[in-house]
Amino acid sequence: MQLEAELLPSVMPNEPLTPLTLHIATNADSLATWLIPAIAPLIKKHLLEVNLLIKDEERTLEPGADYTF
Repeated sequence: MQLEAELLPSVMPNEPLTPLTLHIATNADSLATWLIPAIAPLIKKHLLEVNLLIKDEERTLEPGADYTF
């Protein structure tokens, strides 16, 4: 998986004792169709905590939008 190969070594160089928290803003359609299957292998393989912010499609694409978790 390209995301895993490129991103995780820079944010998680060693096996952590506490989970790395990933904040992901998504829309309901993506969550219902492809997002969970796409990130499931990472969650199973690494100590990760995923915080999902579900917004409508226009909000997740809005530049400068407040995506406070």
